[in-house]
Amino acid sequence: MLDDGSAATIEAAISRHGNEAEQVRRKFDALSLLAKERLLSFLKSL
Repeated sequence: MLDDGSAATIEAAISRHGNEAEQVRRKFDALSLLAKERLLSFLKSL
């Protein structure tokens, strides 16, 4: 999922972004399980 192929899933790509996307990663981590499932389903449909 990352440009270097180091993340196999969307979730792994989000968690590996570190400082440059810290605020977004925290918001993703704070989502409910249902909200995460819906977001990931949407992203996979693109």
